[in-house]
Amino acid sequence: MAFHINLRETKVQFRKAHAFFDGCFLTFKDEKPALTCELLDSIKIDIDLTCSICLERAQSERVERLKQIKEHWESQCRLFVGV
Repeated sequence: MAFHINLRETKVQFRKAHAFFDGCFLTFKDEKPALTCELLDSIKIDIDLTCSICLERAQSERVERLKQIKEHWESQCRLFVGV
């Protein structure tokens, strides 16, 4: 989005700007949006378009799930051992 705004502000003609996006594709990997760009015929870049806030919330949820799993298996182990 910022790139689009910058292009508009510099008043680059659409035809020149359009050539830049020839190798770019919007893709979805595991239902997550990504921008795939092919540069110089030999370099391919995949950019994850998930917002940083969403990534942070997902990370904290993952940490909480791992904590709960650890507590569950520790309790199962204590039951098995008889402690």
